[in-house]
Parts: sequence; C-alpha cells; structure tokens
Amino acid sequence: MKETKLKEALANNRAVIGTKSVLKNVKSGELQTVFVAKNCPDTIKKDLSHYASLSSIEIVEFDGTGKQLGTFCGKPFSIAMIGIKK
Repeated sequence: MKETKLKEALANNRAVIGTKSVLKNVKSGELQTVFVAKNCPDTIKKDLSHYASLSSIEIVEFDGTGKQLGTFCGKPFSIAMIGIKK
C-alpha cells in the first residue's frame, strides 16, 4: 500500500531523494510522508523523527536496506530516505 504511494510520487515528480534534501524539506514542512531505509543511521533517524513530529509528517520504515530502496525507486545507488511532497 505505502509502496504504491511512493511509486506514484516518483512517477509524478513529487519525490525528494537524499538525506540533506529530505531533512531540509521536513524542516520547512513541505513533505507529507518520508520513507526511511532500515539501515539508515540512528542519528539521522533521530533528527528526522524530531523535525517530523514538529510538522506532523508521517515516517514509514521501508522494508529493506538503502540499496533496496534505491533499486525500488529505479536508481543505481543507495537511498537512505525519500520524501513525498504535499
């Protein structure tokens, strides 16, 4: 279900890829949902959780590693987190 939402966001150009970009957009409250890879470092997850709670942004843990998240998104590289714009 959630993965379908991610595929639609990628197809409609509403996805933000990468830790720096996602955190920047979370701080400004521009995202609706953030998908995080299971192997994302805990320090980054902690920062994301803090800022997401301030903006009421949903955090979904992707059932796979960063490499698998990258493959799911059709990218040839590892992705720690990806956000969906409102």
